[in-house]
Amino acid sequence: MTDRDTQTNEDDLLLIADAAVVAKCSPATLRRYEANGTITAVRTPGKYRLFRRGDLEKLAQLRPTHA
Repeated sequence: MTDRDTQTNEDDLLLIADAAVVAKCSPATLRRYEANGTITAVRTPGKYRLFRRGDLEKLAQLRPTHA
């Protein structure tokens, strides 16, 4: 196993605007989900939220879709 395998791939971390597209919701909804513990964000030193792509894809599958 390489060091790359044991670390989170930076390509899998998305800023909130891009994360919202993957999760199929608004950035405000992602902030609310983070606040209530539904999803976890990684914070940068500058306090930006970064979301894991895998978590967002799971969230998108769980969310109801509206026709």
